Amino acid sequence: MKIMESTRFQVYKTNAKYMKFYLVFCVVMTCAGLTGLISELAFDYRFFNLQTTVFVFLALQGAFGIYISRKNIESNKYFVSWDKNQISYHLPNTNEPINIRLSEIRKVERGPQKIRIELNNSEIEYFSFNYFYFPHRATILSFFEELKDREKTIE
Repeated sequence: MKIMESTRFQVYKTNAKYMKFYLVFCVVMTCAGLTGLISELAFDYRFFNLQTTVFVFLALQGAFGIYISRKNIESNKYFVSWDKNQISYHLPNTNEPINIRLSEIRKVERGPQKIRIELNNSEIEYFSFNYFYFPHRATILSFFEELKDREKTIE
């Protein structure tokens, strides 16, 4: 693998189109459940001759589906990418994306669960590779090993 290649890995693999469709489906399901529940309890009118528990179940299941689909859509923002000039990543343990120019890296050390990146201005950044599975983890680790090798040739 060459450092010059532009590479990007998503932390979580979700299909945004299906998640948006699922979100709309769950909103409709929640609305149907709440409409049936309100009409039965407030107006003593039954839709489709269903019991109250069915409407409660429909509303709760729809609300849970909305929560799940929103979390899955939000998880698309987590990634790691690099090219010949910089490495960028946004992991679940970071609040915002981090961009590091490769020329600013002084030292790279691999720990048991994360990589310690020391910058020229004495700042220290940590990159946790536990969010990735093989073969992506192996590719990411080999990228950081190449950075360590490059660092040795510069010194």
